[in-house]
Amino acid sequence: MNGPLERYSVESETKVNKVTIKESSTLKDLIEFYGFIKGELGVILINDKLVTNYETLESIKLNDGDEVKLFPIFGGG
Repeated sequence: MNGPLERYSVESETKVNKVTIKESSTLKDLIEFYGFIKGELGVILINDKLVTNYETLESIKLNDGDEVKLFPIFGGG
């Protein structure tokens, strides 16, 4: 987790959290596990592939060994 999302991180030095979830868990389940505030997440990568449709978070199944990277909303000009 990066930027403002670091406050959710258990391991602040590495910014890496390893969690165990149910076999049938989805990306939505993981987001709810951490209790993110709606609109807080900007970019989500699963195994370095961009998640582009936030409407289908409950249909994105997580598998053993998946690496999920979460980034806050950010902007620039």
